[in-house]
Amino acid sequence: MRNLLPHIGFMLKTAGFSTMIPVAAAIVHGENSSFMGLAATALAFVALGYSFDVFDKKKDLTYWDACRIATVTYVLLGFVGAMPYMLSVGSDEPILSPSDSVFESISGFTTTGHTMIEEPGRMSRSTALYRDMTQYLGGVIIILVFIVFFTPKHGRFDLEKAFGLEQAKNVLRKTFVKVLNIYLILLLMLSVMLVVTGQGILDSFSYILGGLSTGGFTPGESDIGIMEGTVLLTAMVAGSVNFLVFHHVTSGKIKEALREELPYLIGIILAASILSYAAFGYGFFTSLFQNTSAATTTGFSALDVSVQPEGFKALLILLMIVGGSSLSTSGGIKIWRAILLAKAAYVSLHNRFGKKQRKVMLWNKPVKGEMAGRARNLFAAMMGVVFFSSVLFALQGYDPVDSVFETVSAVSTTGLTAGITNPAMAAHLKCVMVALMILGRLEIMPFLIVLNKNPAGGKG
Repeated sequence: MRNLLPHIGFMLKTAGFSTMIPVAAAIVHGENSSFMGLAATALAFVALGYSFDVFDKKKDLTYWDACRIATVTYVLLGFVGAMPYMLSVGSDEPILSPSDSVFESISGFTTTGHTMIEEPGRMSRSTALYRDMTQYLGGVIIILVFIVFFTPKHGRFDLEKAFGLEQAKNVLRKTFVKVLNIYLILLLMLSVMLVVTGQGILDSFSYILGGLSTGGFTPGESDIGIMEGTVLLTAMVAGSVNFLVFHHVTSGKIKEALREELPYLIGIILAASILSYAAFGYGFFTSLFQNTSAATTTGFSALDVSVQPEGFKALLILLMIVGGSSLSTSGGIKIWRAILLAKAAYVSLHNRFGKKQRKVMLWNKPVKGEMAGRARNLFAAMMGVVFFSSVLFALQGYDPVDSVFETVSAVSTTGLTAGITNPAMAAHLKCVMVALMILGRLEIMPFLIVLNKNPAGGKG
């Protein structure tokens, strides 16, 4: 494990130097109490990261190594990154307990969006900025910077699998900087558009950062009308599509951009919205917004989910399980895996009862049995985790449907709540939710592989 620590240290240093931005914001705004927690966090990240550099770095990474790197990184990000939420002593902003601070931190870095802060509007501007940034750091920058720039080519595929980026196909390095610039332009452009609708500058930035990272943290209670909602819809979909779509669009390859998962994502959202409108009587825009939030695993809410019909909750559960596109910040099993599982099931039935044998095809290419097997294992593991976690919630007296909703929301890193997640929730259930959020960000399988003490099995 020691020779993997420099890789983990690099990502901690990335988080530390990024935290200097809210530290600077605290200085500018004179938020001395927030400055203490933010500065301590930045210093801890950087110091821990550099301390890991004393160990020799392993260059030939296996899948087992990559899974350990991913798992330990998110755990350390969550625990070290919790300090700003509990060290803002002497201010009027909410101060969380150590356990709730860790919950909030992990929720941010895993882009889930569940929160223990009952009044986000009371946070200082610098702490709110830090909270918003954790979503983007954990969902995009730390993972992709490490994979693209610090992993040898022969070991990169294993890391891509560990972080759920199997569809990357060695194009990350070529497009990474370009795509980050596109995301920056989208962040600025959509924030300005939201400001034009009447939202405050900081609130607009917070909302768009939450949408593009599919994290879903909100700055507080705000009136979201059709104009504001349209901007947020754009941010949520942009965050949920494969980032290579932006590369294709800016390169003039429109047909490439419209291939694979994007049409399915749009189709799923529209179909679910029409169903919600027809079956449950919601306004179409409300249906569109809420179903987009679930399908992209963002977690913005236009409705109080806790009082909605069980049929609508079941629809949102299905959307969250499927999730968004590969190579995006969305959670869930991803659209390509859902399609693969459906096609594999159909081909299996056809080959059993039909005369002519068929192969499983995805995007007009044959799929290896290994890839289909990994998709089945991930889905089975996810359903198993949801079942056992939901039982724990139900035993605590919560409604069974709400229990399933809450656990699916956590493991798909969505953050929608049926009213269960709050500071008064039992401590052991908070631990369950924290575990689910980490498992969901890692897509479960890397964590299970870490528990396997036989590295030889890591390639499966």
